[in-house]
Amino acid sequence: MRVAGDSMRPTLADGAWVVVVAPPSRGPRQGQVVVAVHPQRSELELIKRVVARTADGSWLWLAGDDPARSTDSDDFGPVSRSAIRAVAVARVRPWPPRWLTASGPALLASRAGGAPNLAAGAGDLRG
Repeated sequence: MRVAGDSMRPTLADGAWVVVVAPPSRGPRQGQVVVAVHPQRSELELIKRVVARTADGSWLWLAGDDPARSTDSDDFGPVSRSAIRAVAVARVRPWPPRWLTASGPALLASRAGGAPNLAAGAGDLRG
């Protein structure tokens, strides 16, 4: 997924790509970077760090790594664990790779035997 915004700088810059997986059934751990549905704007997904959680793990306090540029739990309060859509497990760097230029998709297609679906599953995340 692609990060949009600077709230997670310096960890994740605007335009960074991250690999995400479904959250564990027990919920994310403190310190993990997660993708969450904004509690007041359900059409918006956020990428934030879990900075605290209740003892039972049902509520999380989310924050951006750059507080001056972040809209997070300081603004909208704790977030239900059910609002967590994914956990970031890796940052893809550099992105895009140098070989993925204007001719990159054609090169991929020729190697893969067809047109690649570069957009499959990719989306922007508001940081």
